Amino acid sequence: PVHGLILGMLLGSRESEVKRLLPLFLSAFDRLVAEEKDLAGVIPAATSYLYELIQSMVGSRPIRVVHGKSREVIAASTTVLVASGTAALESVLTGRPTVAAYKMNPWTYRLVKNKVQTEFITLPNLLANRALIPELIQEKASVDSIVNAIHPMLDESPDNQFLTEAQKIYDSLAGDVSGRAAEAILEQLS
Repeated sequence: PVHGLILGMLLGSRESEVKRLLPLFLSAFDRLVAEEKDLAGVIPAATSYLYELIQSMVGSRPIRVVHGKSREVIAASTTVLVASGTAALESVLTGRPTVAAYKMNPWTYRLVKNKVQTEFITLPNLLANRALIPELIQEKASVDSIVNAIHPMLDESPDNQFLTEAQKIYDSLAGDVSGRAAEAILEQLS
């Protein structure tokens, strides 16, 4: 069993995402470990192939790679670093302090940015129509910005401000989450 602080890192299920984001996540993790000696990481891998790929990139770091089990990883984590997607919403609804960091192909990003005019890209922020979790996208997704966003979230004290905010999010989203997510996305696309 792992004791102390745990950073869950959810990368997504595509090889391209893992190859693009894991080096960034690992660099941020290394910096956090240098500052927080009692920090370990957990990464769920969506497939056996990704498990092997992630394991080879993790090396000897204090990070455990597991097959699937993203919900369990979120529940066991002190703080969660996600590559956007539904994992961000799942993490927030579980009450975990969450940071979303994502980089995509620059051409794809420009195309999407020009077509979709929205202030937010993560489901929790879209649904709430405000910044509930930090979104570090493209050039904002740097080692420094990730470390700066996660570091204060590693405070385990029960008065952690995020826990209060997370409960509000949970209460406001409880019920038809899928329907609300679809409505929020359609509203942003129209």
